[in-house]
Amino acid sequence: MEISTESLLENEFGFVFRADASYEMGTGHVMRILSYAEELAERGYSTTFVGDVEQSHWLVEKIALIRNLKWVKSENSYRPDTERNVLMFDSYLFSPDDPFLELEKWIAVVAIVDDNTPDYLATHYLHPGPIGKWKKPAAAVDARIFSGLEYIPIRKNLRAVFESRKVENKVPKILIVGGGTDPFEFSNSLVRLISSSAAEFEAIVFEGKRLVDSDDERFHITQIGDQFDKNLKSANFVFTTAGTSAWELIALRIPCAVALAVENQRPNYEFIRSQKLAFAVGERVESKWKFNEGEIFQILEHLSNLPMLEALGLNYPDLDGVTRFVSDLISEIEGSKFK
Repeated sequence: MEISTESLLENEFGFVFRADASYEMGTGHVMRILSYAEELAERGYSTTFVGDVEQSHWLVEKIALIRNLKWVKSENSYRPDTERNVLMFDSYLFSPDDPFLELEKWIAVVAIVDDNTPDYLATHYLHPGPIGKWKKPAAAVDARIFSGLEYIPIRKNLRAVFESRKVENKVPKILIVGGGTDPFEFSNSLVRLISSSAAEFEAIVFEGKRLVDSDDERFHITQIGDQFDKNLKSANFVFTTAGTSAWELIALRIPCAVALAVENQRPNYEFIRSQKLAFAVGERVESKWKFNEGEIFQILEHLSNLPMLEALGLNYPDLDGVTRFVSDLISEIEGSKFK
């Protein structure tokens, strides 16, 4: 999708992005928000990220790398311009009564939502991915809804992974990642399980809050960050949870298996499984991982000649979800609907 880098609104508007990250809540909210911030910054708009991410050093580094993106660490330190600023936010924890989110303070307010999102008032709702049980709040009568796989945010830098991906490993390489902080110890639990497999593989394991413990020489432990994207270029297979990273892998056509870590991932997990977009290999039940061990060991035994799942082609997300949404949003604001 070709996009002009020149601001369509000639810098008449600025965009503010609000989200937080921590060990407990993970990094998904911030990663989604930053996809839109990066796109709008590249188009020449004023962009400001407001949020606390200091428990995640690699997120701090990522924010610093986005050109022209300002970072304000607390909403108490930012005063919106009611005639110029558009707010986009992503959270389960903000209070719907948070003064920062009041519609009167912004020319437009975009809430990124799913089944577990509180009833925030907004002028626009973005529901990327399969629709579950979420419904627009009754009070948001005139709000515009953007929903579906066509709006799934895929990080811009992953296009280079897609274009340069080449798998020529003598020993099959797998990646294991449980999200930005892996708060539910997916990586640890899977490593313990597959250590008992006799299959030949090299596993790059991205650890979260707790260190992955393994003396098995097949496993190489590292931190999440740019190493994940670099290893995607040559990985035979990836094990992950059914969040944002799962959609990225599917869009990149990288064979993968997903597990259900938390209930808000269920619409993703069930849709991915029903459409055969990836292998579904278990879920976390009452704080314990229940893996489909037979399926996982079959995958490990056939890594070198693992067939791609015969997915329904129309159900693959493409790489343009971010640019598509940004263009649609700008078009509406440019039309003065929310001026």
